[in-house]
Amino acid sequence: MVLASSNNTIAVEIQIEANPNITWYKKPVKFVAPKLLQVGDTDEIITADRIFIAAGSRPHIPNIPGIHNVPYMTSTEALRQ
Repeated sequence: MVLASSNNTIAVEIQIEANPNITWYKKPVKFVAPKLLQVGDTDEIITADRIFIAAGSRPHIPNIPGIHNVPYMTSTEALRQ
């Protein structure tokens, strides 16, 4: 995986690698069934009730009436938890 060289990206990468509750796969994965991911071209299968996919994009908060009146989390906050 090639990451953009910004201080924010590097800080997030360090936090992810230091978090024992996150397993970071740096290979391509694909869904092969509900809640099942295949890692690369291997036989390794990942299963989980919740799967977070970080695709390297910036979050966009849609213009939904009332959204700022309720708690919500973007990928930025999720990665910092």
